[in-house]
Amino acid sequence: MIFIYNFSEKSTRRFTNSIGIDTEAEWHPESNKIFFTSDRSGNPHIYSKLLSKGKSKRLTFDGTYNADANISPDGKFLSLVHNGGNGHKIGIYSIDDKYLKIISKRGRLDEAPSFAPNNKMVLFASKKLNKGILVATSNDGRIRKEIELVGEDVREPIWSH
Repeated sequence: MIFIYNFSEKSTRRFTNSIGIDTEAEWHPESNKIFFTSDRSGNPHIYSKLLSKGKSKRLTFDGTYNADANISPDGKFLSLVHNGGNGHKIGIYSIDDKYLKIISKRGRLDEAPSFAPNNKMVLFASKKLNKGILVATSNDGRIRKEIELVGEDVREPIWSH
């Protein structure tokens, strides 16, 4: 379940109501919608719901696993973790076109994608020789830079805004 807490009114409102697990809420930049992961269909997928009304709408249908959505600053794309049968990859979902494009091809344990403030890059965690590394890639996946931190194991990176 996802709840919304109103700080000015000091009140809580239940936002989702399903028999599945609803988690990983992400606000749209215009604050009119929330994206979240739910397993209400049997497997984790990305859903959206307007704050004002309506039912939750399932966005992802490809693969058996789509989770950990991160909205682009312009509100047009979601970066997410996708599994289509060959490991966890990073995908970019176009909200308008309803199209999912996989942008990480090498890893099998890619996770925690985060858009750059300019919408052009995505940062995520991956594994190389059983060590967590940081990967920066263009939002189309053509440019990729792996960053290994000496003595560190990277997990859950995020761009600063």
